[in-house]
Amino acid sequence: MLGSLDIVHEIVATMQVDDEVIIALPPTAHSRLVETLCQVEDIPVNVRVVPDLFGVAYIRPHVEDLWGIPLIGIRQTGVAMSDAIIKRVFDIVGAILSLLIFAPLMLIVAILIRLDSKGPVLFVQKRVGENGQPFKIYKFRTMVEGSEEKLKELINLDALTEPVFKIKNDPRVTRLGRILRRTSIDELPQLFNVLRGEMSLVGPRPEETQMVNRYNSWQRRRLMMKPGMTGPMQVNGRGDLPLDERIKLEVDYIYSYSLWTDIEILLKTIPTVIRGKGSY
Repeated sequence: MLGSLDIVHEIVATMQVDDEVIIALPPTAHSRLVETLCQVEDIPVNVRVVPDLFGVAYIRPHVEDLWGIPLIGIRQTGVAMSDAIIKRVFDIVGAILSLLIFAPLMLIVAILIRLDSKGPVLFVQKRVGENGQPFKIYKFRTMVEGSEEKLKELINLDALTEPVFKIKNDPRVTRLGRILRRTSIDELPQLFNVLRGEMSLVGPRPEETQMVNRYNSWQRRRLMMKPGMTGPMQVNGRGDLPLDERIKLEVDYIYSYSLWTDIEILLKTIPTVIRGKGSY
C-alpha cells in the first residue's frame, strides 16, 4: 500500500511513474473515478481503467465507439450470427456422420436394454435449452422403470444448498445402465436432438427444468447457447466439479466461442469418456 486516493498525484510523482497508471477501483468507489483522473491529468502518463470497476470483468468486456462516444460492451446475446451459422452446419454434418458410424452400436444397445430390464428403450425427459426454451431430450434408458418417481425417496430437492445434485451408486441404475453411463453410450440418441436443432455437439450441459427453476441470474447465463452433448464441463471433471466452476467454464466458453474450441473439446471428450472419471 503506497497511500490513499487522496494523494495519488504525490504517489505518481514520488515513484517517478512515467508510463502508465491503472485505476482498479471497486464498484463501491465508482464515484471517485473522476476525482482520481483529475489528480493525474497534468502528468504525462497513460491512464487505463480495469473493467471490474463495474463488477463484470468475468464476461470479457470490449470497447466500442458510437459516433465518438466510447462504450464498454459488457453483454452479448450468445455467439455472433456468422459463428452460429458455421456451428449449425458443423452440428448437422457431425450428427449425420456420427449416426452413420454408430447406427449398428445403437441397434445392439437397444436390444440389450430390452433384454436387461422392463421398460422402454429410450428415456425422454424435459430439459431447458437455449434462452430457457424447454425441449425433450433423448437418451438410452439406464434406470429402472419409474425412476423419476423414486427420486423423491433418495433426495429432497427443496433442501439442496445449490441447484445441483448427483447420486453416487444410484440404486435406480440398471446393470447395463452403469456401463452405458460410464462410456456415455447412453447419450448417443441426443444426436437426433442435434439434428432437430435443440442441441449442439458442443455446448453447456442440458439441465433439468426443476434445477433451472432454482438458478440465480448469474447461473442462468449458461442458457445463452444451445446445450451440447459434450462441453467444457464434461472434459474438465464432469460430475466432480462444483457448480460454480461448471458454470464459469460454460460462461467462458460462450463468451470466447470459436469453432476450433468445439473441435478441441470433441477431441478431449474421447479420452475423458475412456477414463470414465466423474460419470455416475
